[in-house]
Amino acid sequence: QQRVTSPLATIGEAEPAMPVLPFSFDGPPPPVLPATMVRDTDGKTTVRAFRVTTPLKIDGQLDEALYHSITPISDFIQAEPRAGEPATEKTEVWIAFDTDNVYVSMRATESQPERMVINEMRRDGGNIQQNENFAFAFDTFYDRRNSFNFSINPIGGRGDGQSNNEGSSYNGDWNPIWDFAVKRTETGWVVETAVPFKSLRYRAGQAQIWGLQLRRTNRWK
Repeated sequence: QQRVTSPLATIGEAEPAMPVLPFSFDGPPPPVLPATMVRDTDGKTTVRAFRVTTPLKIDGQLDEALYHSITPISDFIQAEPRAGEPATEKTEVWIAFDTDNVYVSMRATESQPERMVINEMRRDGGNIQQNENFAFAFDTFYDRRNSFNFSINPIGGRGDGQSNNEGSSYNGDWNPIWDFAVKRTETGWVVETAVPFKSLRYRAGQAQIWGLQLRRTNRWK
């Protein structure tokens, strides 16, 4: 599980060495590409989204140049059962954007893929959290109180909703337009997602700092 700050570089013709930051934030400075993640000694983590000039094809293949040239976000930390320890299965995440979409892609390595728990295909189905799944949340106003939440399992089940007032209320009826594709592999599974900016609300301006949470549930463990 990652709770992080995510600066998105200014949208332009070339990816800057350092993104333009509209305000200060509580975390280490953004990493210099091709690195996309930095964690300080207090555990605070900053990740960086990568600007792409060509829309990603959402097919679950992870074959675009992005996945070969940009270092993925990894080194997840357990929330359960051993809080604070390194994750026991490898998870790699890439976050990218263009003028229309934010892209979140994930590769989950499974040491025993035959044991994965997968049985939910309904949207917002109550059992998706009891499956293997990957979830991400955007705190687009960086207020640490509210977020847009998305989750996917390896057979195409998905959930989405809004968390409000530090999680005291949750709106599962929020069903925005977004695209995704999943693919199972011999060593686990992968997912690609595209969330249109028009499906979200965020501060004005091209330079953005969002809060971000990434979560991999390894249900069979």
